[in-house]
Amino acid sequence: MVSFRGIPIVELPIAVESMRNLRNLTLWNTQINDISMVRGLTELRYLDPDGTKVTDLSPLLALKNLETLDLRKTSAKDLSPLARITSLRVLHLSGREVVDIFPLLGLVNLKALNISKASVNRDQLEALKAANPQLTIGELASFTPR
Repeated sequence: MVSFRGIPIVELPIAVESMRNLRNLTLWNTQINDISMVRGLTELRYLDPDGTKVTDLSPLLALKNLETLDLRKTSAKDLSPLARITSLRVLHLSGREVVDIFPLLGLVNLKALNISKASVNRDQLEALKAANPQLTIGELASFTPR
């Protein structure tokens, strides 16, 4: 496990890229906006960029073992890269505006979705529930109209 929790770094140290067996990485409340260095961390199971300035989630496509992802209070708008991370079991999207949760429909292993204090489209939420009946969905603060 490596944690940079609350440390005011703007990019990941180059040494992290060589930690091929790393399973847990916490970037909570750092100033990081680019997570491209995680591409090589294929054993990563837990990633927490909560409170960062991360916008591009495409580097996560290489993380085929990722099980828990905390995107609370990030700047990422496009969730489409998550559609191909079928190992994902827990996803936190609370505290941010989420417009399109459609990419999550195919995540059959997703067991918990936290969307408290987030805006989500009601129709998309219902479709997600129908596609994944075992999914537990956290509190909703608001819905966008149908």
